[in-house]
Amino acid sequence: MLSPPTIVQPVTPCMSQIRLRGQLPDSRVKVFDDQGTVVAAGVAKETEDLVRLSPGVSLQAGQQLRAEQETADDRSDPPAGAGRLGVAAQPGSVDRVRTLHLAERGVPGRDRLPHRWPRAAG
Repeated sequence: MLSPPTIVQPVTPCMSQIRLRGQLPDSRVKVFDDQGTVVAAGVAKETEDLVRLSPGVSLQAGQQLRAEQETADDRSDPPAGAGRLGVAAQPGSVDRVRTLHLAERGVPGRDRLPHRWPRAAG
């Protein structure tokens, strides 16, 4: 039995892709909403990969998401309540998070570090 992929946070309504982690390369991955509708699907290239939202789909704040993976021989069980992730509200300008790619700056063993944008004047 395969484990379901993990949806990487944050997930917000402005996103057009969802990052998944823990799937097998070449597995078919799907992300479902709380109604069981497929909101994103694709074939994973890596154990951490982006999956595009399905055409016409937009995420809503508070929506619950879950991910599954499937290979030719096996399929993951739907995740339990703890494996579901809620879509966060749209971040404001103060709460935006950007990712610094420290690997490009020559820091071994660290590929990402959250960083807060400076507060807007006024």
